[in-house]
Amino acid sequence: MNKKPEITWSELSALPDVQKGCEHLHVALEQLRTHGDLVRVLSRYVHFNAPFGAGVAHLASAVAQRPDLFGDPNTIEHYLSDRSYEVAAPLFAAAIDEFGGESAKYQPHRTLAQNTVQAVGKFFGYNGASFKSLIDPNAETIIAMEGAKSGYGIGQVIDENALFQNMGFHIGSEQLAGEEFRIIDTFLRREHPALVSHMEMVDPEISDVQTYIWIALHTTVEDEHAELAFRAANLALRYYRGDQEPYEMRKQIVKGFVDFVKLQTEFLESIGK
Repeated sequence: MNKKPEITWSELSALPDVQKGCEHLHVALEQLRTHGDLVRVLSRYVHFNAPFGAGVAHLASAVAQRPDLFGDPNTIEHYLSDRSYEVAAPLFAAAIDEFGGESAKYQPHRTLAQNTVQAVGKFFGYNGASFKSLIDPNAETIIAMEGAKSGYGIGQVIDENALFQNMGFHIGSEQLAGEEFRIIDTFLRREHPALVSHMEMVDPEISDVQTYIWIALHTTVEDEHAELAFRAANLALRYYRGDQEPYEMRKQIVKGFVDFVKLQTEFLESIGK
C-alpha cells in the first residue's frame, strides 16, 4: 500500500513570512505610548479572536459529516470503515476548551477574553464613553474577523478541497497563536507588572476567576491545540478516500495555512494604527 502523505510544522515553518505577523505584533506593542493605546490594541486582538471558537467547532462538525471522504481501507465493510469522527475528534477537543473546558474553569475563552479587556480598562480608569471609544473595532479588525470566518468555511458550501484548506487554516491559527500570546505576556509582565499582578487576583466585579487567565492560559494551551490540529490533518490524509490523490489534498492543507498567515500578517500589521 502506498505511504500516505503527512504534514509537519518543520515544513510549514520554512514557508516565507510565517513569523511576519508575530513580528508586527511585537513592534506594535513596543510602539505603544499611552494606556489607552494598550486598551485599544488588546481590544482589537480580542475582537480578532472572537470567530475562532465557532470556527473550530464548525470545522469539527463539517469533517464529521463526511464519511464519504474518510475511511479505513483495511476495513472491508464500507459502513464500518467510516473514520470521519476519528478525524474530527482532535478538532472537537480544541472546541471543548474554547467553549469552557476544565483548563478555563469551565468558562468560554470568549468570556475570559472580554474579562481581560474590561479589567485592563478598569485598571487604567477608563469607563463609559471613553472606554467604548477604545474598544469598538475598526474597519481593519472587522475585515480580519470576516476573513477568519471565511478561513473556517463558516456560511459557505464546503467541498473537499475547501475542507482540507480549512484544516490548514486551523493549523495556522493554533500554531501561531501560542507565539502571539507569549509576545503579549512577555510585554505586559515587563512593562506593566502592576497591571499583571492586579489581574492575577480575582476581581468579583468582573469575574470569579482571575482576569489574566485568558492570556496566561493561551501561552501554553495553543501548543496543545496545534498538536491536535496536526493530528486531525494527518488523520484526514491517512483516511482520505475521495476522488483525488492524497498529495493533492496535502497541497490544499498548505494553501489553507498560507491563507491564515496572510490574514494574520495583514491584521497584526494594522493592529496598532
